[in-house]
Amino acid sequence: MSQYRIYRIDQDPVKLGKRRKRLNYMFAGAAVVVMLIVILIVSITEISTGLINLIVFVIMYPSAFLAYLKFRHDNRQFASIGSIEFNQSGIIKKIGEITAEYNYSLIDTLDLQKHIPAASPSEGKSGYFTHILSIGFKDQHKENLVVSDRPVGKLRDLSIVETMKTLKRIAPIMISIK
Repeated sequence: MSQYRIYRIDQDPVKLGKRRKRLNYMFAGAAVVVMLIVILIVSITEISTGLINLIVFVIMYPSAFLAYLKFRHDNRQFASIGSIEFNQSGIIKKIGEITAEYNYSLIDTLDLQKHIPAASPSEGKSGYFTHILSIGFKDQHKENLVVSDRPVGKLRDLSIVETMKTLKRIAPIMISIK
């Protein structure tokens, strides 16, 4: 079916994802607040809107561009350590030179959780750059992997969320997408 990258993250993946989401929300909120302040200043004072628009343009657009570049740079800093492939009969996980194959009869649950937001539409089709994939086995142990949203190879229009939805129809396991 499809193959996705596995990333190594040196920090706690859940905390890193929450911090990145908060930064995105704060930046979006700051843009709304600045626009409200501009509207308030224009309605109260006699300053021309052209001057205020120039000031906002000089402050907001460079800061938005720098934030965008920082998010893209941060996303490119994650080291790919392997790949995970979903096929009709099971999952093939390759980390370095070690290959592990898991048949769907050995897997109890698959949980997919959103992780790091994408900085641009080309980084993630679902709006996220990475997801946390938790594989729960029938022998009660669990494995967590940070996987990319876009597959490796030619099928770049597919996301891991769509792969999980397809897998939900063909595999006899519990799959949850959060």
